[in-house]
Amino acid sequence: MTRYRFVFLSFFCFFSAGLPPWAFDQIEEDFSPTLRISEKDIENSYSAIKKEFRSASIEIVKVKVEGGSLFFSEDSPQSGAKLLHFKKSLSKALEGLSLPPFSFLLSLNKSFERPLFLRHLKVPIFAVSKHYKNQKVILLPNNCLKKEEFFEDSTPWSEKIPRALFVGEPSLKSNYYEWSLHPRAQLLFLKERLFPEVDGHFIQKDTFKLLPSHTQKSMLGAKLFGPSLSEQELFHYRFLISLDKETTSDELPLFLYSKSCVLKERSPYIEWYDKGLIAFTHYIPISSDFSDLNASIRSATDGEFIAENGREFAEKYLSEEASTAYLREVFKAYSSRFE
Repeated sequence: MTRYRFVFLSFFCFFSAGLPPWAFDQIEEDFSPTLRISEKDIENSYSAIKKEFRSASIEIVKVKVEGGSLFFSEDSPQSGAKLLHFKKSLSKALEGLSLPPFSFLLSLNKSFERPLFLRHLKVPIFAVSKHYKNQKVILLPNNCLKKEEFFEDSTPWSEKIPRALFVGEPSLKSNYYEWSLHPRAQLLFLKERLFPEVDGHFIQKDTFKLLPSHTQKSMLGAKLFGPSLSEQELFHYRFLISLDKETTSDELPLFLYSKSCVLKERSPYIEWYDKGLIAFTHYIPISSDFSDLNASIRSATDGEFIAENGREFAEKYLSEEASTAYLREVFKAYSSRFE
């Protein structure tokens, strides 16, 4: 049985939009539960969520598209880095598209997973990531790569540091008191005792300052933090470890681009490009309990081959151009169901 369904439509879309069949498979899967989308259902869903969860840390916005322009509901935040980023990418995808007016819900949080929120949705919502069983979310691109912004590493594989590196923010998936139980923290707690070929530390970003003081104190007391690393420093490692944060890994696109071999945690969470990633071709899968981590590092005889494939995938499909092309197809599929 072949990996993809090479139907005529997929071939046509591939050549016309510059996207591979797996991208259209993801769009088809995201939209398969949805036959029709109405303005009334959008408004009812948006109002119910905003009313019942006023005090919750949930960021959703209602967006109207008309004449190629974006209009946000009056009670939506009108500034902020996340909103501005989405405005830019959504506007770019709409350029040159001739579509009838439509509205949609957008999650400014990376995912939209809590059952209490999902039960209020009568329409799908756009988000960057989701659990693979979540049928209420339509995936949209976020972390596109701009090659000119990154360091071009020319270090031969044989001269890279023959170790694995993890660098990233801590996860707060469960709650502030359980951060230390997440795989990201567990790897750093155990690396010196159990994983002698692993280096790594947490880094602080602006979101760290928003945490409760007792959580900051607990994290800093664990002495797991270190400096931010440049692309040059990251790319000199032979292996880079990609672990889920709250949902997917924020670092994965850059790690794939690095020409280092990515050790990626097996995850139930996906982004728009996950159907295109192939284990042992673009990355080496590892379990979240790290029972296979040492063996994966020591037995990676195809590490250089996997690293080259990861770079090729990132350059071809995680670029700004590919992300825009994907989002344009999402808009076409969505607007065709809007009434």
